[in-house]
Amino acid sequence: MEKVTNEFFNGFRTILEKTQKEFEEANKYTACSWLKSKYEPEDYQEQVKSFNLTFLGRIIFLYFLLRKGWIEDRSDYIRKIFEDRTRHNLYQEVLQPLKVTNTLGNYDADINVSGGGFTGQAGAIKLGIARALVHYNEDHRSPLRKEGLMSRDPSAVERKKCGQPKARKKFQFSKR
Repeated sequence: MEKVTNEFFNGFRTILEKTQKEFEEANKYTACSWLKSKYEPEDYQEQVKSFNLTFLGRIIFLYFLLRKGWIEDRSDYIRKIFEDRTRHNLYQEVLQPLKVTNTLGNYDADINVSGGGFTGQAGAIKLGIARALVHYNEDHRSPLRKEGLMSRDPSAVERKKCGQPKARKKFQFSKR
């Protein structure tokens, strides 16, 4: 982690003042001049300062991400990080029937799923692969059954009950 110094704050202050002046110059004769007429002079200065602080904060955040190497010419880096963390285990779960039957790498599959979330779709793919393996070779049935891969996950959304706001949530109880 890098230490923040007084040099950084002094440089930040000068850049902030410079961008404020440039913002005011750019907006003198543009459609954004309504902002000046909408606020009192003190409030207008606060609005400009607030905008510039937010703008520079975002630039510093992006600079920090670049320095850490988290952005490598990718516009979807945050989505990729999320996918890598959440779907890695689901990917391993989908491959489980192939690992149990020692057929990993022997088959190619083109699978389309719809509905549900990531976990539900991964469970559906896993069951479909297990059933396809059994359809292709009956000898795979017993190892897949032992691992519990031949039955679907029975969990479903619990229904909402009348007189309650949700399935299990209750209204606040009052003694009197």
